[in-house]
Amino acid sequence: MLRFDSNAETLAIWPQAFSLELTFSLAGNTIEIEMAVTNTGETPLDFTAALHTYLRCNDVLKAQLEGLQTCAYEDCLKGEFHQQWGDVLSVIGPIDRIYRHSGQPLVLRELGRKLEIKLDGFEDVVVWNPGAEGAAALPDMPDADWTQMLCVEAACVREPITVMPDDEWVGLQTLSC
Repeated sequence: MLRFDSNAETLAIWPQAFSLELTFSLAGNTIEIEMAVTNTGETPLDFTAALHTYLRCNDVLKAQLEGLQTCAYEDCLKGEFHQQWGDVLSVIGPIDRIYRHSGQPLVLRELGRKLEIKLDGFEDVVVWNPGAEGAAALPDMPDADWTQMLCVEAACVREPITVMPDDEWVGLQTLSC
């Protein structure tokens, strides 16, 4: 478990008292990542959140993400809004999308591998990969590594979460292979 409480330094930047806790649970082929935010202040707490889950792929160009069919999404690279019509999402270049999560599990498939992703409490899914040019521009990513990852983030980013004083919000991401 990791815990972070507001303090004088955080209150100077963001004048809201809070407590943030990340709990990791491992069992067999499953990891659960729980994010809990408690409003320790006296006014409503508004925030956005995302678990930046970078998933290793053998070759992202051959991977498929299932479970987003019919979900509305914002294409952040083009500034456009669309709906996912296909039953699988394939990466062929840079991608940066915010999906309105439908509640069903997501499945990341590759030849001989399958990862199930379940979300609870998170209303959005961010799917991101910088592509070749984007990776070359990132100082902390080797140029060719974009082909070996897909970021599938449990998120609440389109609309802030509001937590009332002395209340708590909890989101859970479960990864099973």
